[in-house]
Amino acid sequence: MEVRVEFDKLKQCYAQVNGVRLRYRYGGQGQPLVLLHGSPQTSLSWRKLVPLLSGDHTIVIPDLRGYGSSDRPATGYGIFTITEDVHQLVQHLDLGVVDLVGHDLGGLVAYAYAAQHMSEVRKLAVLEAPILGVPSTSLEPVLSGYWHFGLYAHPRLPEILIAGREHAYLSEFFRTYSHIDAIEAEALDEYARHLAAPGGIAGLVGAYREIAGDLPALDRLTKKKLTMPVWAVGGDKSMGRGPFEQFQSLADRVCGGVIHSSGHWVIEEQPAQVAKELNVFLR
Repeated sequence: MEVRVEFDKLKQCYAQVNGVRLRYRYGGQGQPLVLLHGSPQTSLSWRKLVPLLSGDHTIVIPDLRGYGSSDRPATGYGIFTITEDVHQLVQHLDLGVVDLVGHDLGGLVAYAYAAQHMSEVRKLAVLEAPILGVPSTSLEPVLSGYWHFGLYAHPRLPEILIAGREHAYLSEFFRTYSHIDAIEAEALDEYARHLAAPGGIAGLVGAYREIAGDLPALDRLTKKKLTMPVWAVGGDKSMGRGPFEQFQSLADRVCGGVIHSSGHWVIEEQPAQVAKELNVFLR
C-alpha cells in the first residue's frame, strides 16, 4: 500500500541561502520534488495537492523570498535572484537532480531554473504562468486584463492602497481571478497575515517592479530549447491553453493543455484534477 505524504506533517525548516533566510517544508522519500508557489501565496498553497501526490517523492516547498516566513528584503526580487535562491536551497539539501513544479510566479522561476540548469532537472511542470515575451494568441487577451501588473510596478501606489487593508485586498484579488471559491478562510487569513507583516508588500510587488530588468536575460534563455519533458497547463477559465502554446516553442517534449472548471488558482481550485495528471507526468 502506497504511503502518501501528509501536508501538515511536513517538517518546517530554515536555510540561509543567497543572502536570505528561507523557510521551507520538507518530507517524504524518493525522487526530489520541488514545489514553487505563486503570488500572493506561500508554501501553504500546496496544502490540497501534496496529499494527492504519489508517495515516492522527497518534497521540498519553500516560501519564496518576500513571502510567508522567509526573509523580506526591501529589494532584490529579480527573477534570477529568486531562481538562485531556489537553486542554492537544492544544493544546500544535496537533492541532486530534481523535478520542478511551479505555479504563477513560481512557474516563471521554475522555467528560469530549468533553462539555466538543464542537466539538474528531470521534469518540469508549469501551471498558470506566462513566460513573458513568448507569443501565445490564447494568453494575449488574458494578460491584457491583469490590472495588478501595472499597479505593482508603480513605485508607491501598492503601499498606499494595500497597507492596512491586506485581508480585504486579498479577498477581492483571489475572487477576481477565481472560477470557484477555493481559498478557505483559514488560508486567506494566513496569506493576509504574512502580507501585513513588515516588508510584506515589498515582497508582493518586488518581482513585478524588477521584471523589466530581467527581460533581456529571459529573452536569451528562450533561444535554447529545454531538453527535459515539460507539462504546461492553464485553467480553462483563465490562461487556458496559453502555457501549453508557449512551451511548444520553448521545449522539445511538451504535454499538457487545460485544467477544467478552474480559474487562476488551479492547485487550490482543482487539486484532484491537477494531481491526477501530475502523477502520470512525474512517473
